Amino acid sequence: NRERMIKEIQNILAYSGDVFLWENTVEGLFSGRNPEWFEKIVKPLNLPIIFDISHSFISHNGDNEKLMDDLEALVPYIQYFHVVDSIGTEHDGLSLGKGKINWGPIIPYLKGKPYIYEVLLEDMNDAEEMAISHEYLQYLAKELKLL
Repeated sequence: NRERMIKEIQNILAYSGDVFLWENTVEGLFSGRNPEWFEKIVKPLNLPIIFDISHSFISHNGDNEKLMDDLEALVPYIQYFHVVDSIGTEHDGLSLGKGKINWGPIIPYLKGKPYIYEVLLEDMNDAEEMAISHEYLQYLAKELKLL
């Protein structure tokens, strides 16, 4: 299946250029759980990535070191970030600071790249959780002298 998927990705890349981005997942072919994800798929295809920070964290069962390993390996391919916290066991979409992701080391990777806070909102007409996440990230960056 991997070879078939690679051929399909190559076909899509041939007509989509840099418009189509590939998001990492919690499990499966595009997951940090797949030991071949980087070496056999991303790197040889020069795959443009949306890096969902919580997806990487969850795929590694809440391991911040493995999240950072993913981030460091994939950073040349990352075009865009989904910034969202997690406990690390399921797709929970938490506001920053409510989960177990260590945001300090991640902040420098966000500089100069576009990102959105992909937080699950309690009320779809109120983005309060996203605003709180932004305030948390800005506060942490100032505290760590990363701004």
